[in-house]
Amino acid sequence: MGIDEILSKIDEYNKRIKILIKRRDELSGKIESLKKREDEIKNELKDEFGIIDINSLDQEIKKIEEEIIEKTKKLELSIQNIENELNREFRK
Repeated sequence: MGIDEILSKIDEYNKRIKILIKRRDELSGKIESLKKREDEIKNELKDEFGIIDINSLDQEIKKIEEEIIEKTKKLELSIQNIENELNREFRK
């Protein structure tokens, strides 16, 4: 292998290394951006819902869903009671 071939290979490797470094930097930026967003989400969950641990998020969601279902049932019952009362009034 001649010196020109060796220099050519070195140039090729340098180009590939530059591409890999650029890609690494892009990925590092994405990772940092995702970490920052993760911190923002954690802070929002803590401030809005008092959730400190992400792992408890599913439990908190289920709890809120159950509250919504319970309140919906109570609201439906109240509406039904109002309708019944209105029907009684109109029958008189």
